[in-house]
Parts: sequence; structure tokens; C-alpha cells
Amino acid sequence: MPIDNEILSPVPIWIWVDPKTKKKHLTGGYGQPDMTKCLCSKKITTKTVVDVRDVVPYKEGQDYNQYCLKCLNMLRYEALEYKIYFAAVDTPVKGKSFGGEIIAGQLTRRSPPTELNNAPAKPKTAKIKDVAGSPPPKKYKHRLKSSMKPKKVKSTKSQMPKKRKTRSDKGQKRGPRTAKVDKGSNTNETHGEKSAKEIVGGKRSKRSSTSMEDVS
Repeated sequence: MPIDNEILSPVPIWIWVDPKTKKKHLTGGYGQPDMTKCLCSKKITTKTVVDVRDVVPYKEGQDYNQYCLKCLNMLRYEALEYKIYFAAVDTPVKGKSFGGEIIAGQLTRRSPPTELNNAPAKPKTAKIKDVAGSPPPKKYKHRLKSSMKPKKVKSTKSQMPKKRKTRSDKGQKRGPRTAKVDKGSNTNETHGEKSAKEIVGGKRSKRSSTSMEDVS
């Protein structure tokens, strides 16, 4: 089937689960609009398919091992509106995703330009009350849920100064203490010889200089 619009699909893409292998195959779209076979040409043996939107764009849908790799490879020829559901699915190449490998290449392609057909003469209309959702909260911001972290409240209590960690706190054994050795002066001064009298000092006190005769 020729692709006349690379963004919109003529038939929705659906998931078919093989009852034997439990692998998730893809059907519909440009490749298999009658849904008798999967995109990998495997014959569909049951009458039930699953909505892609309820399986793929979730945390549980990121693992590529649950899908038929041939179907994922054939998805590159389908419309962008269904490729985007598989943007977060991992690929066998570590660190790469289906969105980075397939979708980004299509969006950055220079030639040929994106294929588009003519818009319908009478676009579909709907009543707002039938399609509107619930009102947004008062303080409304477009941001990721993972970035909405609670604010840290500063404590008003006086904080004690942090104790300096010792070796025992870090689990390190303390080695034996070594006595300090006086290495002496580093100067090159030369000292002359001194007599015993100069070394001992001056006159002794009367108390210490008592003779043996006074004792007797």
C-alpha cells in the first residue's frame, strides 16, 4: 500500500499477542490494513487485538524483548502518529531507544520531504462537553512529575558544630607513637672548650658547702 501521509495512518496499529510464545506482534497500518497477518507476515490465529496506547507508552512497555523484533523493524515504514508510542522502547543496542534511532531520523531527514496528502473537505467536529476533560489546578505549570520535588524546610534550631572526624571514626588504626628526637641546631657555629667550673656554675650556697668537720 503506497504511503501518502507519513504522519497519519489509514488504519490504527494494534498489538496481537501470540498465544504460544506470548510475543507481542503488530498489525494494521499501511503494512497490514486487513489485519489478517502481522507486520512480520505471521498469520493471526485469534480474533482479539490489544490497543497500543494501553501497552506501549508505559514503564512496563520499554523492554524490547516482549515484542517481535521483525514487527518493530517494519514499524519504520508506518505513520509517525503510531511510531511515537514506541519512542521510549529500548533497542538491542545498549543506551539507544526506538525514538532516537527511527523517529529522530525521520524528523531530521532533508530529502525527500515529509510525504503529506490533501486534508478532508469536511473535517470532523465535536461538542466541547463531549471531549473536554477536568479543569486544571489553580497553580498550573507544564513540568515533569519527576521534577516536582518537595521543598526543603530549613530548621530554626541551633545546630551544633560538626565534630572533626578522627582516625578511629574512619576505621583507621593508629600507629605507635614515636619519641621526638632533638636533632640539635642546624647552624655551623663552633663552640670552644669549657672547664668543669664553667659548666657546673658559680659559687655554691652556704648550705651546700658545709664541710665535713661541721657535720662531725
